[in-house]
Amino acid sequence: MSDQSRKRTMEQAFGEPEGKAKIGGEGALQIRCLLDAKKAGSLIGKKGTVISSFRDQSGAWVDISSAALGATKRIMTVRGELGAVLAAFQLICLRLNESRSMQDDLPQQEPRDEKNDISLTFLVGVNQGLYH
Repeated sequence: MSDQSRKRTMEQAFGEPEGKAKIGGEGALQIRCLLDAKKAGSLIGKKGTVISSFRDQSGAWVDISSAALGATKRIMTVRGELGAVLAAFQLICLRLNESRSMQDDLPQQEPRDEKNDISLTFLVGVNQGLYH
């Protein structure tokens, strides 16, 4: 598959990122991971303000899939140049930790358990392995 057709396929699948987050050439990186559906709201924010700020601050394109009925996980995609993707994940982790801290401050009936722990499961495609 040529670079042009691969780019076209990505744009069809994920939409065209805007502004400085646009993926254009060599060095572009895409990372997908599973995120607990209950945590997704804190990353999206009201009217998408938080996820938009991640895009603006990092320069990476960040997207969280729509919630599927009954699903407990959502897919988060981050793509861009390496530095932008790293910056986006730093912002994401800081936000998740901040949200967890706010939950920890609430009075709880039960002892703290793993429900409030943060977990991201990275999805690695066959063609993204170390030896391709």
